[in-house]
Amino acid sequence: MDKFGFLKQYRDNIELISVNDINSYISEEWRSVFNEKIQHNRIQNTINIWKKHCEKELRNTISYLSENLIDVSLVKTSYGISVIYELKMMDGSIDYYEGLLCINDYNKKIAMWDSIPESLKTFYSFVHNGFYYYASRNMGILPIEKVTCMNDYDWGIIEDLNLKVPFNMESTYIFFETGMGGYVILDVANNHDENSTVWFSANKPMYDKNFWDIVDEWIVMGFN
Repeated sequence: MDKFGFLKQYRDNIELISVNDINSYISEEWRSVFNEKIQHNRIQNTINIWKKHCEKELRNTISYLSENLIDVSLVKTSYGISVIYELKMMDGSIDYYEGLLCINDYNKKIAMWDSIPESLKTFYSFVHNGFYYYASRNMGILPIEKVTCMNDYDWGIIEDLNLKVPFNMESTYIFFETGMGGYVILDVANNHDENSTVWFSANKPMYDKNFWDIVDEWIVMGFN
């Protein structure tokens, strides 16, 4: 199956678009990516955006992209405008990741936007509004509109393991999910050091983990 045939299986009304179609919505940095006709330069411009805005936070992810990114495409789907990453996986197969286009004004309408760490604001504002495995829309950083509060769910694990949760469920949000019962969560009322909790739906949580260390590790695990 060709690339576009594969992509159509998982999104409604997907279409390739030109940077000129969304000129007023796309940042200058991403415009430079998709104005580039030479594939190698398009890839390098993409990597440069990641390095500029999150090299410290996602160094392993960036290293993998630098060595295994085949191409990027600009598409429009029922979910919005996305950059599709065509990647060589660790087993040699080809698969796809998606990063929604960043739209700052939209991001700032989210109620807890002002409370999240600056490094996460930077990712959402300049790199992507979420970055994840294309087919399942998980194993990655969630789009800001998909970030949900822990208090919105009934977590049976708390009673099952008699957990004494050391954070406020009402101010703690899920920013990363694996799709297999693993989550990286942040208490946005206490984010000064970007400490997070690795939460599981069926196992004991891991507390006081650096948010970006876990996210970087898990994104790369998803490439396997």
